[in-house]
Amino acid sequence: MNMQATMPQQHGQLSMPPGYATMRRNLIRRRPVGIRAANTVLRAIAAGQEFTEQRGAETVILADLLRRAGAFAEARTINARRRPGITDSTILRLLAFQDSLIARGDVARHTLDEAMGEDE
Repeated sequence: MNMQATMPQQHGQLSMPPGYATMRRNLIRRRPVGIRAANTVLRAIAAGQEFTEQRGAETVILADLLRRAGAFAEARTINARRRPGITDSTILRLLAFQDSLIARGDVARHTLDEAMGEDE
């Protein structure tokens, strides 16, 4: 995946951050429902929309959608790029859980209890 820093690309009326348009094109071949959902989140992020109150939660949601669609490289990239701006310990813990699932190639559904280590 080519994630070079370039001028933002236009997509419809949204100005997409560098790399997002390439990422969206690469996702088209993957699981359609998960990818459509991930694309919706990407568009919201690019437009500066806030759809969660907890800063960084959109990154966890996006990483989960991408991982479940089998787009591991894209999920890993999103986590790496957005993690430095996240300070909430719960969100960081959820991202670490996503990283472990990505590393295993896991596309299964998991619970928040599992992610937080509370699933017994």
